[in-house]
Amino acid sequence: MINGINSYSSYNYTNTFSNNTSNIKSSNVANDNSSLVSDKSRAVSKMLGYGVDKDGFFTSDFNEAAGLPKDYKIYAKDIENFVNIQTKSLLSSYINIDIAKSIGNAYKVFSQLLNDELNNKINFTKEDLVKIPQGFEFNQNTLEINKKYNLNDKEYKDFMSNYQNYSPTSHNIKIMTFFSLDDKSDIF
Repeated sequence: MINGINSYSSYNYTNTFSNNTSNIKSSNVANDNSSLVSDKSRAVSKMLGYGVDKDGFFTSDFNEAAGLPKDYKIYAKDIENFVNIQTKSLLSSYINIDIAKSIGNAYKVFSQLLNDELNNKINFTKEDLVKIPQGFEFNQNTLEINKKYNLNDKEYKDFMSNYQNYSPTSHNIKIMTFFSLDDKSDIF
């Protein structure tokens, strides 16, 4: 969760979509293993039906269910809070959520938003995050992105200024990303 990032600023957030593979020296093996999700046999508790390691991250059973890489760590309490808000609050939208499938779908869509430059990075800077398209159109059945929009695209500005009148066509849906780091944006 975005708000959770500040709470856990000591953790190293990396791009797991990167195609870069480097040779691992034996002195770095222990360090690199700490960035991998713990095996489900190392779970010290359960949350939302999945194992949680001693540091509060989901274990490998969650990543396997979601279709995520082994080096993609997710803080379990943030996901539990999200699920509780969506299912138990006064304004809840859902009765229950298949959170592994939902996170897996989000991962599938987000990985398509990264261009070659960002896909090869290990860590994201604020400048990198601004380069991620601010809107996109995708097929709700296949989760394939058909079109990407940037803040300066006229079509995106028109869409945002008339969002309340938007109606999806067939199975394609336009959506804006959940964050904007562009301080100069004149859209909002």
